[in-house]
Amino acid sequence: MPRPNRALTLPFALAAALALAPGLITHSARADADAAGPFPASLPTRADLAHTFLRFERAYATFQRTAEATLEFNRGFDAATRMFFSGDLSRPLRQIDLLSLRALGASADIDASIAISLAARIEPAVHHIRAGGPAPELVITSRYIAAPEDRRPGRAHLTLRLLNADGDSWESPVEAPIDDAGRISLRRPLDAPATFLRPGQLRIELRTRDDLDIDAGHWSIVDRDLRKTHAANSARLEAIGDGPSHFLQALQACRDRNELLALPPDTQQSARYLLDPHELMQSLDQEIAALERAENPYKQRPGRIWRTLSIDAARMPLTVYAPPRPAADEPSPLVIALHGAGGEETMFFEAYGAGLIQQLADEHGFIVAAPLTTTFVSTPAWFDLLVDTMAAEHNIDRSRVYMVGHSLGAMTASAVARMRPDDVAAICCIAGGFFNRNDDPPPTLLIPAEFDPIVPASRMLPGAAAARDRGADIEIRLAEGQGHTLLVADVLSEAIEWLLNRTTPR
Repeated sequence: MPRPNRALTLPFALAAALALAPGLITHSARADADAAGPFPASLPTRADLAHTFLRFERAYATFQRTAEATLEFNRGFDAATRMFFSGDLSRPLRQIDLLSLRALGASADIDASIAISLAARIEPAVHHIRAGGPAPELVITSRYIAAPEDRRPGRAHLTLRLLNADGDSWESPVEAPIDDAGRISLRRPLDAPATFLRPGQLRIELRTRDDLDIDAGHWSIVDRDLRKTHAANSARLEAIGDGPSHFLQALQACRDRNELLALPPDTQQSARYLLDPHELMQSLDQEIAALERAENPYKQRPGRIWRTLSIDAARMPLTVYAPPRPAADEPSPLVIALHGAGGEETMFFEAYGAGLIQQLADEHGFIVAAPLTTTFVSTPAWFDLLVDTMAAEHNIDRSRVYMVGHSLGAMTASAVARMRPDDVAAICCIAGGFFNRNDDPPPTLLIPAEFDPIVPASRMLPGAAAARDRGADIEIRLAEGQGHTLLVADVLSEAIEWLLNRTTPR
């Protein structure tokens, strides 16, 4: 599947200033690891990074914060952002884990510190229950050293918990050996009963002796062979004939969705790392059947879906969410949500308040389209195609097309709005977006953060204030006590409400 070049490929937008290549770990980090001696675990991956961030997002979303605590978390998270410049992922992983423990009220819990430092996975990552073969294996490894010296050597006493979509759980004690250097490496057969292993995505947890459950990842189970299903789907899609442009967009999107079955889960791309292949196969059955009837399977489709848009051979991945609504409802607003550098098209649905934008879409009845920012900004043709496609597939109100962006996404929103001023009702720029005194953008809400070390408010305000003084419709709201990334969750609700009150003059 052709995809544009990408700065990063997981839903982890720590900062606009970061532009690491996929899976990058610097030579110096590898040299340090080698100098430390043989290490049983792989160096941390972008999947580790994504999971660490999303785990923190969920903990932070439920933490009752004072103003002082909010500033403490913001400064801690922005410190993790700056650590990325070293290219050694273990440092920001540890920093974010410390913030998660703080949000969980377990900062002083040594067992929790050890448990949260571990990567737990089950191999194979996608288990075919009807294929036979060797039993799945549990693999637990250290992502960084967390065991204090007085626990080396020793054992980490944990409980493995698997939870399926039906709400059932299975548990097994785990005695993970800690070596003299404080590292953990464990591999053993998974002895879960066959009756528990049903198709779907299972959540993996590690429980400490104090009954604190640490989310450690997920594991996928299928009852069909992925490669054979992919091949059969490809043959059916290839046989589908020509049609109008929006039908061909849907056909290509379905082909690209089918390609997710062709390769194993990828630690560098969230569309595949977060994938539930069982759910995808079931959905593709229905999508392909609709296309064979010359119907667009994505027309008026409620819920969330990952898909692509196409211009010639180029692809733009995006995530779309449409809240359930009666067919006779009034046209819906469209909110285009643009993530910061280092993130991707799943960012607004997995992070930024643990997916708060989906809840807001349900409350206010708008469609959300979240494209890959680095592709979206490359040409205004992507904006045109996105809006046209959403209009063809959903009943959107073209006078209420909005953009909200964070960091690089904010800069992108302001740039695209300049190129399409008559097609954008309003934009909101959070911790990013620069304006010149002669700019006259669509109505704009600018939200800089008081303590942002990545895109300081002092860099954003002068140009915006000068443009506003010359008559530009720019409102500035300083987010007091906030840093670069975590402010999104705290200001997104007011940003959406502000946007929805604006319309494009017709």
